[in-house]
Amino acid sequence: MPDDSIITYEALYEILRLEKYKQELQVIDPDFLQKVVRYIREKNISIDSQRLKDSVFAPLSIKKTKKQVENAQRIMKELYEKRESKIIQLAILRSRTDNTMKGEENLLSSEKRFFDELMQILNKSRDEILNKILEGKAPNILEEPKPLKIEEKAPDENKTIKFKEVVPKFVGEDLEVYGPFEKGQSTSLPPKIAEILIKNKRAEDI
Repeated sequence: MPDDSIITYEALYEILRLEKYKQELQVIDPDFLQKVVRYIREKNISIDSQRLKDSVFAPLSIKKTKKQVENAQRIMKELYEKRESKIIQLAILRSRTDNTMKGEENLLSSEKRFFDELMQILNKSRDEILNKILEGKAPNILEEPKPLKIEEKAPDENKTIKFKEVVPKFVGEDLEVYGPFEKGQSTSLPPKIAEILIKNKRAEDI
């Protein structure tokens, strides 16, 4: 007798097939998600066990089991996204008509939470925008977020130096041309340039 607590790849594929080709949200075992988790977990345990086996067939078994896990993950992703689309559509129709829609009874518990949260968002938006407009009132539109105020960094103050020798004109890091400067001449320059001249003993701080 088959164990009802275990799901098979064939069963997964059949669930996906029905979900894809039926318009309404399909009935799924309430324990379906737990069964899928158990299936993938057991396959991963099997892979770890096969790695420990000293057998020429171990690599083939590992490859086969890995493929089974990948196929199950692919099916589960496709199934989730298919049901997700149906749930979103259900919520939209329910919000518009305020009538229970066919298929709501087939929601899993986790899907029911998702559906209820969607309904809250849709109903709130409808009340604050559409219904206000229909009543001839301005919609409750939230204020646009104010742009972040970026404080401009004050430029570094220039440093006054005195030249110890003649310095021909040069281009600084800021691509500005400086000089030429005579020996004994004092001037103010950007701090980085002044420090380089002082370090090279071509000028002194004053």
